[in-house]
Amino acid sequence: MKIKAIFRVEFEAEDGPNANFFLEQALDRASMAMKGSIEQGTPGAEARTGIRQNSTSITVTSQIE
Repeated sequence: MKIKAIFRVEFEAEDGPNANFFLEQALDRASMAMKGSIEQGTPGAEARTGIRQNSTSITVTSQIE
């Protein structure tokens, strides 16, 4: 069984020459954290989540800059 959800995430970087790099890195971290949270549950919790490991796919469908 599967479920599909669409999330909208918005965040800002401080102005500077590396702002775009920081935004891209933050988006990558958010995707990895969401995947871990879905598959593993709360950090430190030993209970099974019922979600298959490596079954989560997170795709950024669009970016607005």
